[in-house]
Amino acid sequence: MPRIEVEVTHGDRVLFPGPSPHTGITKRDLVDYYCDVADTMLPHLKGRPLTVQRFPRGIGEKGFFQQDFADALPDWMSGVEVDKEGGTVVHAVAERPEALRWLANQDCITLHMWQSRRGRLHSPDRLVFDLDPSDSDFATVRATALATAGVLDDLGLARYVQTTGSRGLHVVVPLRGDTDFDTARQFARDVAEVVIADDAGHRTLEARKDKRGDRVYLDVMRNAYAQTAVAPYSVRTRPGAPVATPLEWDELDSRGLRADRFTIRDIPKRLAAQGDPWADMSRRSRTLTGPLRRLAKLRA
Repeated sequence: MPRIEVEVTHGDRVLFPGPSPHTGITKRDLVDYYCDVADTMLPHLKGRPLTVQRFPRGIGEKGFFQQDFADALPDWMSGVEVDKEGGTVVHAVAERPEALRWLANQDCITLHMWQSRRGRLHSPDRLVFDLDPSDSDFATVRATALATAGVLDDLGLARYVQTTGSRGLHVVVPLRGDTDFDTARQFARDVAEVVIADDAGHRTLEARKDKRGDRVYLDVMRNAYAQTAVAPYSVRTRPGAPVATPLEWDELDSRGLRADRFTIRDIPKRLAAQGDPWADMSRRSRTLTGPLRRLAKLRA
């Protein structure tokens, strides 16, 4: 594949202001980060429609979400056309390092991806449990992630965990991609109900924030058609440029772990030292047929 030159424009523009003018994170820093992690990140993104958050003037100013790149994608970059009411949308797809470089140069800070891939858009190959805390008590989120992992173990499914770079954790299950979104979402909801029943005082499926109290919300709505979740190794639009970071499970016990613990300053060194904890994810994908039967018995 021939190399494509992507020029970086306004590279010195500060996207993440720091405590002083010399400590801010610039667009060039963002571009360099996505280039550094491209080889690790791209297998997770391959074929997936993206929705991006763009902040042309940095995170201190209003940004916006963008789905449709119909009139913007360079001819060498992948896209996927998706039907919508009244027409179609062309989502960007990142499948080569230059695509990440191009997106970063468009001030696309955060990449949110579908749970399915081009060619099988109606068949998810991941389940996502988005554990969203109501307060700053990260210990409750950690306990909920471990409880979710325990139920998934009982069902015979592989499970992976990442910080979101924002407030909570994602528990992710690789699937064969042989079911539909309605089945996957209902399965995720049923799993969440089992997890909640074990500690209903600290966990909930209540979507309304004013009714959650201080409980962790197990959000399973990412598992619907055309819904997205933050991509692994994506930068978040928060001070310091935190990153959604795949973890080893034993890292949940690390002292001082927070959802925004890792930043673009840390991740390249982290990957060089220990690699990607999700590198084997696709090889551990499973069908839901057996787990659906086991879950029915568990709930009974």
